[in-house]
Amino acid sequence: MKKAKCFSDIHYDIGKIDDKMYSSFTEHLGRSIYTGIYEPGHPNADEDGYRKDVMELVKELGVPVIRYPGGNFVSCYDWHDGIGPKEKRPKRMDYAWSSIETNQFGIDEFCQWAEKVGIEPMIAVNLGTGSIKDAGDLVEYCNHPGGTYWSDLRAQNGHPEPYNIKYWCLGNEMEGSWQAGHLSAEDYTKKALEAAKIMRWVDPSIKLVACGSSYEMLPTYMEWDRTMLTDLYNQVDYLSTHNYTMNSGQGTTNYLASYKQLDSHIKNSAKVIEYVKAKNHFDKVCSLLDDLEIDYVIDTNLVRGLDYYSHTVFEIISDDPKLGAGATVGGGGRYNGLIEEIGGPATPGVGFAFGMERLLLALDDEEDEDEGGLDCYIMPLGEEAKDLAMQIIAMLRANGFTCEMDHVSRGLKGQFKSADRFNAHFSIILGEEEVKNEVVNIKCNHDKEQEVVPLENILAHIENHLSGGHEHE
Repeated sequence: MKKAKCFSDIHYDIGKIDDKMYSSFTEHLGRSIYTGIYEPGHPNADEDGYRKDVMELVKELGVPVIRYPGGNFVSCYDWHDGIGPKEKRPKRMDYAWSSIETNQFGIDEFCQWAEKVGIEPMIAVNLGTGSIKDAGDLVEYCNHPGGTYWSDLRAQNGHPEPYNIKYWCLGNEMEGSWQAGHLSAEDYTKKALEAAKIMRWVDPSIKLVACGSSYEMLPTYMEWDRTMLTDLYNQVDYLSTHNYTMNSGQGTTNYLASYKQLDSHIKNSAKVIEYVKAKNHFDKVCSLLDDLEIDYVIDTNLVRGLDYYSHTVFEIISDDPKLGAGATVGGGGRYNGLIEEIGGPATPGVGFAFGMERLLLALDDEEDEDEGGLDCYIMPLGEEAKDLAMQIIAMLRANGFTCEMDHVSRGLKGQFKSADRFNAHFSIILGEEEVKNEVVNIKCNHDKEQEVVPLENILAHIENHLSGGHEHE
């Protein structure tokens, strides 16, 4: 008989498991809520109707996060029905599970139960038949401290302190035709974007979960995720991906090996996330090159060096006749994972190399820059401002001015310090309001005067101040 040996080494870590991996959910389905966690009058129920025996079992499991109220149930659920005096709560048909919903258990009861068992709530909003305003109202009811209609109503209903719910799901399985209010990937993306915007206006600290694929047999499998994440990637924090395993119809052997199918499903989701992340990054690089009016060619066959480049590789080609046609002056790429590979922390990076002889030849005809200081230091505040700042820099440099900008999203104070280190004549401040009104704030760092200048007048304004002190070709 052949024998196999298996060894385990507790000191050999391959990764850290987040406690949230052991989370769960509850839904208005079967006995999950009624006669499950909530059953007033039961011998084991406490004064609020919660089953103490169930609470003890949940505590024993150590479940960190539980999602509520569903599940398919949420896509027809109106959360307003489940608040206020119980005798006034309406009974509704539940289309998802063909039952009658009494609404005796709602958001307040769930949050109170979550506090008793010591779990963190995760709430799903209805993006099927519900509106984006309903989603915002629910965040206000749960998280706003007071002084508004919905937060004051929560207090009136016996809960003066906000629940401060952190995790919010933007719908449930919206790619499925079985879902009430089923949406295409494009339509879901539009609705989820608007819901996320309103929900974060109410509470900017919340974490949002987008609906990913839930069945491999669906024709939209993974294409749904790619389409949706292309626009939602920067607006959400997590991707929900569902997988169902049942013993019926596939045999015990396949059922016991179903972990391999789950592993494949998770890897597929991770690959889509990485693809969208890389594509969004690459599109941003191309957009910035366009803003700077730098010519480029996308070469899908370009390969450079080792395999630890990420997202982007590049080569810089000179058209200087002294170097010959199409001479490569330098090249490199993103090194985002390099520091991690050698045991360090996650650190974004760029690596590159230049041919020194070619670089010196290319610089022969370049004039030395004035060492008296920088003409302009651009101070963008926010992503939209960064895009516009790149266009302003390109315009100013094309007209002979020396410019730099902040690339690491520092605050205004830190950026002014950088302007001082560069001995910049002007600081050009560009925030959300400036972008909206198509103006900039230009501060002369020598006489401390500051003016609001329309975008189209930036060049004339700077030339007027520097007349006689700056040579232009």
